[in-house]
Amino acid sequence: MAKVYEIEYVVKNSNGEVVDSNKGAEPLKFVAGKGEIIPGLEKEVVNMEVGEEKNIVVKAEEAYGYRDESLVETLPKEQFEGIELQKGMTLYGQTPQGEVISVVVVDFNNNGVTIDYNHPLAGKSLLFSVEILGVREATAEEVAQEMGLEVEKIHHIEEINQSTRRRPRKGAAFFLMSAVVSFLPFPLFGGFGFIGKAVGQEVSADSTT
Repeated sequence: MAKVYEIEYVVKNSNGEVVDSNKGAEPLKFVAGKGEIIPGLEKEVVNMEVGEEKNIVVKAEEAYGYRDESLVETLPKEQFEGIELQKGMTLYGQTPQGEVISVVVVDFNNNGVTIDYNHPLAGKSLLFSVEILGVREATAEEVAQEMGLEVEKIHHIEEINQSTRRRPRKGAAFFLMSAVVSFLPFPLFGGFGFIGKAVGQEVSADSTT
């Protein structure tokens, strides 16, 4: 039967900088074998015991994948009116399917704004410091719920394979978030997890790519 793991973690990049952590917060819970966390982390965690601590290096191919330079594009600056642009800032847009995705502002000038749809951690190896806080059998409800999610994930992957990655279409809105973004516990199905609240600055996105 499937097992539920509860973990506490700190994640650092190759420069030793902390990029995410749940220390002092709720444990990250996931059902093993359901693709709920990045594969390189899961394959190590499922072989650990309660109370065990371990440092785990996850290569890019088993984390957030490699960068795809085709996911960098330049849009007219007029589409970003009302936003005080900064290099490296994160904006959010909604796809035709209603999914919120993030983009990073790479550069801008008087004519256009270059944005990057790649996950911020794409192409990077990550160091996880993990402690197992709990392991238990999944309930029947959790298993049933995950079976339904698996079907959704399969459809999601098929859509990504057809379009490389869904991007905001004409009429979508880019906007800012007021809180810190947290990406890490989420799997590689094209979407990003985040916490935050829109602060009301929006721009119309006329991208048709």
